[in-house]
Amino acid sequence: MKKRITKRTVDALQPGKSRKFLWDTDVTGFGVYATPKGTKTYVFQYRVPGMGRKGTPERVRLGRHGDLTPSQARKLAADLLLRVRSGANPAAKRRRAGTRTVKDLAKKFLNDYLPRKKKPPRESTIKFYEGLFRLHILPTLGKKAVDAVTSQDVERLHTSMHAKPYVANRTLSLIQRLFRISSG
Repeated sequence: MKKRITKRTVDALQPGKSRKFLWDTDVTGFGVYATPKGTKTYVFQYRVPGMGRKGTPERVRLGRHGDLTPSQARKLAADLLLRVRSGANPAAKRRRAGTRTVKDLAKKFLNDYLPRKKKPPRESTIKFYEGLFRLHILPTLGKKAVDAVTSQDVERLHTSMHAKPYVANRTLSLIQRLFRISSG
């Protein structure tokens, strides 16, 4: 859907079963989306300069509605649009600046995420997770950047553990959970 993004149009954007986007008519690539839970986030989307329609779309999150006003987000998007037109790739720059490895993410998961849950897991569950990380996940994926891990990497790890199906499935589940909290 395309409309000029204002406070009124953003407030009127209702969540659906998946992300619902509203694109601005003034600034190319500027938009806002509503998640199924109702969170609204401003984004700027573009294609890599020089690739034309063949280029993969890149998306940069500008901030949440409420933290930013529509006019502040539009100004950020307009600045990014100028940079893209001059040949820059803002999403790639942000990725390089925040490159984390799977090992870093695993540490954060064990030390920050699990203890702060409303109902923290039992000590035996935490020990089991630590074992899965130490024996299976970190030796194969630990040094890879989080953004560089592909579904084929995860599938390869899962298939390599075919002799222990229970452990393989628990490892897969832990990896899915790890990446779910890293994107949220």
